[in-house]
Amino acid sequence: MADQLPIISGTRAINATATASTSLIGRGLSAIQRKETGIALSELDVRYRQARNIYNRITSYGVEHYFYADEQFGSAELKQMADIFIVFKQLSDQGYGKAYFPIALMYWGGQGISKNIEKKAYYSCKAFDWCFANQA
Repeated sequence: MADQLPIISGTRAINATATASTSLIGRGLSAIQRKETGIALSELDVRYRQARNIYNRITSYGVEHYFYADEQFGSAELKQMADIFIVFKQLSDQGYGKAYFPIALMYWGGQGISKNIEKKAYYSCKAFDWCFANQA
């Protein structure tokens, strides 16, 4: 009898947008629709998680906090870090707040890019603001 039942499978991508709304409706709408880009949040999450996993593996982030590229990275790792920076930068340009902190770390340590304390401070502030705006 089970083989006669209809099989219903559904998948939906949930879109999100970064809004300053603090109302329940505003937060719900921001969790449902990302109007400015139309990119599914799950796609952004996947791109971020892949880049962050590579970043964590190269830098041993979470075990020892390495920040200075010229002291521990070879040319292959520096190339990967430069590629990862591009991904983080694209995500941040799309308003994906989780990408701000790794960008700040990369600017601070010169990981795959030139050190830039001013840009490190800028992205650190953006990361802080994003965390503050998205606290539960």
